[in-house]
Amino acid sequence: MADVDVKYLGFVHTDIKSGGRPGMEQVKLAYTMMQKKNLKKTRSVHPLFARGFDTTLRMEVSEKGLFVALPANENNKSDEEACLMNQAMHKIAFVASIGKTVFIMIKRSGKKGLFKCHAFVTDGEATAIELTKTLSRITNEVFAKLRHVTRILEAQRKKKGPPKVERRSEVADDQQPWYHGKMNRKVAEQLLLDQNMTNGLFLVRQSDRSETDFALSFSFNRRAYHNRIMKLPDGKGFQNTKGTVWPSLSRMVAAYQSPHEDMQTIITEYVARDTQGPGGAYMNVALVQEAARAKTAQKAAGTVWDNSEIQSALGEINDMGEPVAAVAQTDGDEEIAFDPVYDEVQFGFGQDFIKATLGQLNGGVQPKAEHDLDNDIFSLGDIEGEADC
Repeated sequence: MADVDVKYLGFVHTDIKSGGRPGMEQVKLAYTMMQKKNLKKTRSVHPLFARGFDTTLRMEVSEKGLFVALPANENNKSDEEACLMNQAMHKIAFVASIGKTVFIMIKRSGKKGLFKCHAFVTDGEATAIELTKTLSRITNEVFAKLRHVTRILEAQRKKKGPPKVERRSEVADDQQPWYHGKMNRKVAEQLLLDQNMTNGLFLVRQSDRSETDFALSFSFNRRAYHNRIMKLPDGKGFQNTKGTVWPSLSRMVAAYQSPHEDMQTIITEYVARDTQGPGGAYMNVALVQEAARAKTAQKAAGTVWDNSEIQSALGEINDMGEPVAAVAQTDGDEEIAFDPVYDEVQFGFGQDFIKATLGQLNGGVQPKAEHDLDNDIFSLGDIEGEADC
């Protein structure tokens, strides 16, 4: 853990269009933008860029987070220390110093390649170098611990085997949105016509003259077709006039979404049940089903690690007696082994995983929105000023 006095020089965005990781090139850019002679140009890009204050702050660094606070003796509005930043260490992508200033690159939310560079001024070059090494070392230890825990969790999950998934019941044919119940040919044709008779537009209906006869009514080349479908005598399936059998009307609809020898065209969009008159909405069945499949796949892929599993993994690491620093294999001079995957909730990570694995610094206290240095907009009233780069 490190505890050091700093002054806040401000922030700038150092985004990378290619989506890569930041490095010394981005630090030099931030350094140039924050020099006094360039402030007018810098703030023309963003009015809040490089706005710091000439007030001593307290910075605390541990695996639980990067904590920055306004000490009580510097706080004009309260007799208590005010939190200005409490950032999880896995957000840090790169750290470097130039002179007595330390530049910390933190991942911004959103797509890849978005970073914010915070600059903190120390009391001298030696302090800046030491703080840079400490930040790099602890951040690498954090990533090493996260990866170690992840490997143990994956091994445990693999040993247990895949989770049991209850078989999803199939929606009954008469509950499908494309099924219209009893309907005669003329009404079906009018519904297709009202929806512009686009190729592949369809609905399924029961004959108004027979309890066992159904029809797939669809349009092709501006014409309406009605393919007869008969319920099997045992009631356990359906057969068309060409002898093809399906266990349900839903399976037939799914089969006809691809080229099929029994069909003049593939079916693509259905007239929704209860559609009335021209301009009624119809749905693309392929897109609807693809969206459903994607949602199911996301749920299946989205591993959620139980807190008890995480604690078990941490216990296993402690029992090994293997220091995380040895896993990190860094003395602080190496680049940070940054990995944005630990923000991805769909992979079982995100804020809850980080809290359970690393804990929270100072009880997880968070700054007020107007005092949060990690926001693009912050206001610290009369302590705001200019710090020296």
